[in-house]
Amino acid sequence: MAGDTRIIPFGANGPEAGGEAAFESASTPSPLPESVSVDVPWDVGEAEPEDAAWKSYVLPALAGIAIVAWTGFYLWSQSAVLGSVSLSGVPAMVSQWSVPVLLVVALWLLAMRSSRREAARFGDAANALRVRAPALKRACRPSTAN
Repeated sequence: MAGDTRIIPFGANGPEAGGEAAFESASTPSPLPESVSVDVPWDVGEAEPEDAAWKSYVLPALAGIAIVAWTGFYLWSQSAVLGSVSLSGVPAMVSQWSVPVLLVVALWLLAMRSSRREAARFGDAANALRVRAPALKRACRPSTAN
C-alpha cells in the first residue's frame, strides 16, 4: 500500500511471454543477499542469562522438596486416621492433600513461564522461521504459470 506493488502482469510482458525470467523480475526481492547460506542457523552469540541457569535446576528441586515435605507432613498429621479410613473418606483425603500440591505446581509453572523466557522462546521461533523462509519460498514458487 505504500508504493510497493505486488501485481504480476499477465499478457505481453507477463510470465507467459517472457518465461521464468519475467516471473522472477516481477516478484519481490529477497530480503537476504545471495551470499547468505540458508542452511546455517543464525547465532547472535548471546549466552543464557546467569539467572536462568540456576532457575532451571533450583526451582524444580524446591518444588519437589516442598511437595515431598507436604506429603510427609500430611501423612504424619493423618496417621491416626489412616488405619481406619473408609472408602468414602479416601476422596476427601486425596483432595485435602492435592490442594497444596496443585498450588506448588501452579507456582512452579508460573515461575518457569516468565516473560523473559517466553520472549526468548518467541525469538528462537521467529529466528527459525526467518532462516527457513527463503528455502520454503523457493520450494513453493511455481516453475510455470498457467
